[in-house]
Amino acid sequence: KYTVRPWTIDFFLWKNLFEQFMRLANMYFLVIAILQMIPGISPTGQYTQIMTLTSVIAVSAIKAAYEDWKRHKSDVQVNS
Repeated sequence: KYTVRPWTIDFFLWKNLFEQFMRLANMYFLVIAILQMIPGISPTGQYTQIMTLTSVIAVSAIKAAYEDWKRHKSDVQVNS
């Protein structure tokens, strides 16, 4: 049986988060978001940066899940 599917469904979330935070930009924004949670340091709202980071990571995860689903459909077609 041939497959190119990189993740199983239960492992997708953790693998995707790991891959997202391997990107330097996402790690930078995570550190900034953590610093903005400290009231004495942050000149803006506490949750401004974390909401932006969460939405960017969610969109990337949805995109990766869609691409994985397309690969899975292709695998089923090739294997049948």
